[in-house]
Amino acid sequence: MVVWLLIGIVLYYVQVFAPAIVRFLKMGTMEYLGSRDQEPDLGPVGGRLQRALRNMQENFPVFLALGVAALAVDGANMGQAVLGAQIFVVSRAAYPILYAMAVPAIRSLAAAGGWIGLVLMALALI
Repeated sequence: MVVWLLIGIVLYYVQVFAPAIVRFLKMGTMEYLGSRDQEPDLGPVGGRLQRALRNMQENFPVFLALGVAALAVDGANMGQAVLGAQIFVVSRAAYPILYAMAVPAIRSLAAAGGWIGLVLMALALI
């Protein structure tokens, strides 16, 4: 479980940096390092990456909490919790890529996969 939590943390920060890189490329070094009173238009791909990050920010705390709970709760079904973590991480890795590429239906399946992973992790605690 610890390995999957760490992979999830790396994935989270990759998603944090993706829209930041787009922003940097749009603004240039000096403006990016400045006060940024006006945010640039990130364009369609940058906007999608930003929205994918917000979505991850909503789901990631639940993932971390369930993962830590699985480690702490005696009698937790660790195999099921790890499977849920794996499904979450793989789904959430695919989601921003599919979203940035504007792939509608499969993107939604990736989001649903993340939820399925969280449900499996939660059920492993019962």
